[in-house]
Amino acid sequence: AMEMMMEVSLLVLAVLALSGNAAATCQFSNVETYTTTDKMMSSKTVFIAEFDAKCKSDAEAKFFAAVGDEIYPVIAGAEGNKFQVSWAGEHKTTASGAYTIRVLSEDGFSALRRAQRSGSKPDIQALHTFAIQHPGLARTNFFVQTEFLAFICALLLAWGAHSLKGKISE
Repeated sequence: AMEMMMEVSLLVLAVLALSGNAAATCQFSNVETYTTTDKMMSSKTVFIAEFDAKCKSDAEAKFFAAVGDEIYPVIAGAEGNKFQVSWAGEHKTTASGAYTIRVLSEDGFSALRRAQRSGSKPDIQALHTFAIQHPGLARTNFFVQTEFLAFICALLLAWGAHSLKGKISE
């Protein structure tokens, strides 16, 4: 019975060692980022990060992104080794500066969620970490909203069509 327990313990340790080694079996590269910089052309501040990850197996290529206390799913692209994470925030509450993105495995995601629910300080090893630099929002040179300009154009077009119809009817 003692030998059987020892074998089971060794097997469990081996499985844990292999499952916790996703960082060594996935290689991350080519990080590209985008943030909203024009306050007038969008209603929210958007963050997008795209990166390449080559993993030994498809099962390891399921990621989550932790940004501060928030967790976002990482979406796999059509090419298979491209991944993307994105989120949006209100203009007023989104500060300029660096936003650190920690890429987590499914196990890391589960551990982080457990720690958040219990209120403890999570000590999760990220598979990869990178940052998005948000320069802040600038106001373009438009003195009116673009929606207002579109409305004025539609009114002018309707007025012109009505005037032309009146001339043709005479």
